[in-house]
Amino acid sequence: MSSPRLKELIDAVRTEYDVTIFDCPPVLPVTDGVTLGSKVDGVVMVYQVGKVGRNALKRAKSLLENAHANVLGVVLSNVSAELTPDYRPYGTRYK
Repeated sequence: MSSPRLKELIDAVRTEYDVTIFDCPPVLPVTDGVTLGSKVDGVVMVYQVGKVGRNALKRAKSLLENAHANVLGVVLSNVSAELTPDYRPYGTRYK
């Protein structure tokens, strides 16, 4: 992740594509995401609700920010839909 060839790859990809997504392992146990995050335009974190504690999410965000990664936002996964009567006219497949 720290090799000059990674920067060359990122630069080459930038010239060919408008958007490129690099999928990385979790930030806390493996440093690859932090290293890569400091070299790309932005980072979107994926947070599995109910499995990972909020303090771990905050610590991961802090690691990325300390590496000068641009954290664009967080995608929540494993979220159950809580519907109110206001949404019933639109229908849903979740129960």
